[in-house]
Amino acid sequence: MNTITIKSTNAHTPDVSYNEVEVQRFVNDSRALKDRETLLVDKLYNLRRQLRDFFKDQDWDSGEVTINKKDVNELLGELECDRLTSKYVGTFTITGTFNVEADDEDDVEAIISDSTEVDNYLASMHVEQIETLDIEEDE
Repeated sequence: MNTITIKSTNAHTPDVSYNEVEVQRFVNDSRALKDRETLLVDKLYNLRRQLRDFFKDQDWDSGEVTINKKDVNELLGELECDRLTSKYVGTFTITGTFNVEADDEDDVEAIISDSTEVDNYLASMHVEQIETLDIEEDE
């Protein structure tokens, strides 16, 4: 196996030797880095072009432009970026059944309304009203 040795001209610096496999690995790594650099430069060029085209295509007659969130999200999607999000509010109904031990029906309603919670890790929810529709003694 061939070896390349780099001789130091400084007495305090040791010579360095590389074998054929190590040299080939350095060459391959260098080519891979060059290829990656080329891809990144191309991507940066395309991003700059897309941004310029986006703004160029807007109506600038008044010297100003208003861009809505839908258009911005479309651009962000083309640029492979995370889109802007919106907050939504809504009303929901949950229907279910329960089984609880209590002295009477009034206690059942109190237990259900006092101890029922809705938890969702994606949304913040607030329970405004719990209505018990039907209570029957289970035999």
